[in-house]
Amino acid sequence: MRSSGPGSSVRRPATAHDRTVVILLTLATAALLTAGWVLSGVLVADDVPPLAVATGRAAGSTLVLVGIALTAAPARAAFAQTARRGRAVLVLAFLGYFVYFVGTMLGVQRMGASKTGLVVALLPCVTLAIGAAAFGERVTWRKAVGTVVAVAGAFGYTLDMSGAGSHTTDLLVGGAWTLLATVTFALYNYLYRKDLHDVSPLGALPVVFAVATVMLAPVAAVTEPLSDVTARQWLGTLALGALLTAPVYVTAHELVLRRGPLYMAAVSLLVPFLVRVTEWSLGNAPAMDAVAVVTMAVCLTGIAITVRPGVTEPTQHTDPATGSNGRKHEHTAGHADQPEQDPSAHHPLRPGHPDDIA
Repeated sequence: MRSSGPGSSVRRPATAHDRTVVILLTLATAALLTAGWVLSGVLVADDVPPLAVATGRAAGSTLVLVGIALTAAPARAAFAQTARRGRAVLVLAFLGYFVYFVGTMLGVQRMGASKTGLVVALLPCVTLAIGAAAFGERVTWRKAVGTVVAVAGAFGYTLDMSGAGSHTTDLLVGGAWTLLATVTFALYNYLYRKDLHDVSPLGALPVVFAVATVMLAPVAAVTEPLSDVTARQWLGTLALGALLTAPVYVTAHELVLRRGPLYMAAVSLLVPFLVRVTEWSLGNAPAMDAVAVVTMAVCLTGIAITVRPGVTEPTQHTDPATGSNGRKHEHTAGHADQPEQDPSAHHPLRPGHPDDIA
């Protein structure tokens, strides 16, 4: 629930309307994240080159996010403010969207959407490790154990020979690309907090996405046979960005404002399972065998342990006026495939994930 005023940590009682809105946002966010991964898998399976999918997704997202930014004066001001920070925008676009979109799409090509999505779900664990190694963030034993359990489960699920990606080489290469994408997005989170913490996400994200699109297009044109991509396939990639990726930024951001990043983390934990079930129902993947069920459960349990607040870790309430939770540099915006959690809850949302988030 939103706080009662700027900077306030006191929440007003939730009304029936509030609860209904949260339920609808939760369902919409889970559905959008799941559909994004599934459509990515369908496009790659339809022989759309991974970099073409990444480029179309970024372009579609840019169009929608720019449209949203132009509808509000504060967002337009933030848009101009972000555009003036050229070096920071270039680095953020490269790490957060160029490498992330390319890495995840190559992962989907090699091992399918479900396994790629589960590796991306390790984002809070990866962020924890990077924060401890490079930024001196505190790591508790519980979080360390949760990270080890999550990585072990993800490794087992990725190497499971059922489902998409049936060759060990494909699984290892796909896993490596996806892990690289997840690591770069974790770095993006830290740099976003440092460089764009004072800018409204609705104004910052369109600029970063637009630059990423400009980066992706020439690389895709040089490395992929784009002349073979049909108009229908291009429309599919644009729809992935415009109808799924961009909207999930809005719904996930609103969920974080209303319920906090840990709630968003819980929603994201459902996505890899929902992707696998959806692919199975569409006939694109076999039913999960015992190994897949156990290893996915182990991975998601480890992530849940990592993101769960401890008894000495107070919940931070988000200020709806600023998008921050009372700490410096804690605006919530970014990737929806897998949104970040505690301690990475203090970074831009998502992707988002997230794409994942997704």
